[in-house]
Amino acid sequence: KAVNDPMHSSLIADYYPPESRVRAYYWYRIANNVGQIAGPLFGGLLAYWFGWRFPFLLFAVPTVILIVVAAKKMKEPVRGRWERSAAGADDELAMLEDDAPTFGEAWKTAHSVRTLKRIYVSLPWFAAAIFGLVAFYSLYYDEVFGLNEAGRGFLQAAIEPAQIVGALYGIKLAMRLFDRDPGLILKLLAVGGCGVAG
Repeated sequence: KAVNDPMHSSLIADYYPPESRVRAYYWYRIANNVGQIAGPLFGGLLAYWFGWRFPFLLFAVPTVILIVVAAKKMKEPVRGRWERSAAGADDELAMLEDDAPTFGEAWKTAHSVRTLKRIYVSLPWFAAAIFGLVAFYSLYYDEVFGLNEAGRGFLQAAIEPAQIVGALYGIKLAMRLFDRDPGLILKLLAVGGCGVAG
C-alpha cells in the first residue's frame, strides 16, 4: 500500500495526457474499491470453507499471470512527456526524458513545499490511524463479536460501497472543476493537505 499508491499515481500521470488523467484516476480508484469489496467477500468465504491459507494461494495465481502480462505488454513511459507537450514542445523534444534527480535534489525539492512538510509531520499519526488499525479490524471482529472468516469478509465488503458512491460523485465534481479551472484542483489539494496536517 505504501509503495503502490504513490508509484501507481505517478505512472498514471506519465501514461496519460492531462485531459485524460482524471478519468484514468477515476477508473483506477473504482477498480481498487471493487477489489476491496470482492477481496474480503470471496477471501472470507474461501477461508471459511478451505482454511485461511487457501485464499492466499488462490489469489497468487491471477496475480502472477497479470504481472507476466504487464511486464510483456506495458512499456516504461517517458517521464514528463505530456507536460512538455502541453508546454508547446514538439514530439521529438517531448520524448526526450530528463535525467532522474539525485536523492539529494529530490529531498531538497520535496522539503521546499510547505504542504508536504506538514503532511510529513502528520503522517505517523495519520498512517497509524488509517492503515495501522485496519490490519487489526479482522482480529477485533473475531475476538469481540465472534465473527468467523465469512462474517468478517461480509462485514468488510459491506463497508466499501460508500467509497464507490463517494468516488463516483467526487470524480465527476473534480472533472467539472478541472474543466473550469485546472489550477483550482491543485489549490484544493494544497488546502486539504494543510487540513490533514492541522
